[in-house]
Amino acid sequence: MEKFDIENQRRHFDKISAKYQAAIEKSSHVIISNKIWEELFSQLPPNQHRTVILDAMCGACYLYKKINMFFPGEFDYSGFDYSKEMVSYARAKHPGIKIWEQDITTFIAPDKYDVIAINGGLHHVHAHLDTVLNNIYSSLKPNGIFVSLEPTHNNIFFGLVRSCIYKTSALFDQDTEKGFNCLELTNTIKSHGFVLEKQFFPGLFGYVLWYLPGLIHPIIIGAPNFIKKYIDWEKRFWSGRVAKFFSFATASLYRKLEE
Repeated sequence: MEKFDIENQRRHFDKISAKYQAAIEKSSHVIISNKIWEELFSQLPPNQHRTVILDAMCGACYLYKKINMFFPGEFDYSGFDYSKEMVSYARAKHPGIKIWEQDITTFIAPDKYDVIAINGGLHHVHAHLDTVLNNIYSSLKPNGIFVSLEPTHNNIFFGLVRSCIYKTSALFDQDTEKGFNCLELTNTIKSHGFVLEKQFFPGLFGYVLWYLPGLIHPIIIGAPNFIKKYIDWEKRFWSGRVAKFFSFATASLYRKLEE
């Protein structure tokens, strides 16, 4: 299979890396992303030994701080990304951590990791999803955990909205990105040998307003204390059917069954 889309994604992120980092480092984005990853990591079972974590498709090691803040226990962290500019940014910001350039469609490290996390990466390689999931499965230790936060939609209208966003925002590459239907993505991951342990739907109004990078005019941004209180209120609905229908994102924790 030709991988022109993978190379397009690399060139795209090399081009927009500075703008993208500025967008996701805004305090409003950080507040809601912290809430999401705190909730995800709180679902992980306790580990009696030092946990080996891979941040795959890590960008500028976006999750490194989240793991330091919320991961329950000691860990060894490493990450990779296919964008040279993202990796350079990450190395400058986090000197001493292990990060390298890598195409996830060719990455396999058999039985090496306790946890593999991908933050919004699968839709960038949707044409190679089966290969990527096989690689993740093979790289996890028996009983290992795959943690995923991915843009999704669960109705036709929101799918059209996402397509419009991809076409109009310079931070996205409409030719190679795809927003998954939630059920489609979940069933595909499960078909590769994973068992769904936990799933919730944080992509509601707060996500659209404060999380999506570069889409909302700064005048809409609220005070940090208000955003925190609002997201704490909204979290009560993240696991319900209504949230699933209206959510623009799905947060999931999958387990590789012990072999």
